[in-house]
Amino acid sequence: ASETPSEVTAEIAADPAQDVTATPQPGQAVAHNRDPETEMVLRASATSWVEISRPDGSIVSAWLMRQGDEYTIPGDQDIYLTAGNAGGLEIELIGDEPKRLGEWGETISELPLDPTLLNSRY
Repeated sequence: ASETPSEVTAEIAADPAQDVTATPQPGQAVAHNRDPETEMVLRASATSWVEISRPDGSIVSAWLMRQGDEYTIPGDQDIYLTAGNAGGLEIELIGDEPKRLGEWGETISELPLDPTLLNSRY
């Protein structure tokens, strides 16, 4: 006999000793505490392809940003940005004006998303 989802939930609730702690698998995203002091915001003023990667080259995420899209970047992680049409992207560091990442149509590769480095570069 198959159980309904509510019956399965009731079984789990009835046994509080049952370990239901999830363990992240390699490559899975893990939630981090936010630190607004180091966060940055990537904004698209025009369509641009973006890719976020780790130092080992593994891709965290890749997508097409369109005008008006925003992506909050945690400043406490060792990640890099590769993007097409850098002129269509701006990055805003805490307390600073948004800065364009390049020229229209320019491709940028493996830009370290580190607030200190970005402040000195832009």
